[in-house]
Amino acid sequence: MYWNIASIYSIRPDVALAQACKETGYFRFTGAVKPEMNNFCGLKTNKPTGDKTSDHASFPDPQTGVEAHVQHLFAYASTSPIPAGRKLVDPRFDIVAKVIGRGTVKSVEELGGKWAGNPEYGKSIVTDYLNKMLAYKTEENINYKALYEEEKRRNEQLTQRLLSLEQLLASIAAQTQPFLKKT
Repeated sequence: MYWNIASIYSIRPDVALAQACKETGYFRFTGAVKPEMNNFCGLKTNKPTGDKTSDHASFPDPQTGVEAHVQHLFAYASTSPIPAGRKLVDPRFDIVAKVIGRGTVKSVEELGGKWAGNPEYGKSIVTDYLNKMLAYKTEENINYKALYEEEKRRNEQLTQRLLSLEQLLASIAAQTQPFLKKT
């Protein structure tokens, strides 16, 4: 979902997903935001009074929650209007424009002190989440060529075994033929 939606807004999907991992505790939702809220970035309502569950936005489904998250990143990163055909679902999109200024964040690290009060917030997304995600290389961990060769070898063995069994059955049929009564 992040890859599809973030790409529409020219937001790096890996960055949005890394931030979602940070905000939700790898989707365990251990803070004020609950899973059924479909809020993957800690996005608050228009008029929060603190950091209670009720101060956070809630969305009808995961796709809308992801779109709101991506739109909020888009508000920080771009001065362009939201892409044609997309509905504004981020309740704080205009607040970014009024309070911080649209297009004022040019790197993930610059989210610190803007998205969240902690000046190290953006750096944490990169060092604690994004870099770990990017360092995980599944293609290098799995030797597909060796797996293919092993399966090919096993298939050849099974084919030979099957041919041997077919020959054995044919031989048995030929030997038993004279003993079968014709009716």
